[in-house]
Amino acid sequence: MPRTRIGVIGCGVIADLTVWGYREDGRVEIRAVCDSDANKAETKAREWGASKVYNDYRELLADKEIDAVEIITPHDLHRPMAVEAAEAGKHISVQKPMAMNVSECREMIAAAKGAGVLLRVNDPY
Repeated sequence: MPRTRIGVIGCGVIADLTVWGYREDGRVEIRAVCDSDANKAETKAREWGASKVYNDYRELLADKEIDAVEIITPHDLHRPMAVEAAEAGKHISVQKPMAMNVSECREMIAAAKGAGVLLRVNDPY
């Protein structure tokens, strides 16, 4: 069975806790890491065994080798990143809170349904 190839967007302090489960699951591979801070992205890619590093999440979303994304960014970025991920055909996991308001949540849900991808809200605690 092929492994699910994850792209992690955001390498802040909560990232290690969030990706722990992926690192322990043989069905998953962290294939790419993205952060606007190039040093953080490269450091986490080495730590997590990812073969690709991006500084622009849109480049990660364009990567055909990525099946799903884990969005670990400030909350105000969840909606645009999730909607764009759905449009790119990527399954989506996003940290809680899902978005800034109910309207943004509904937009994310509609984008995922429209694209036929899964959307989940993750609580790493």
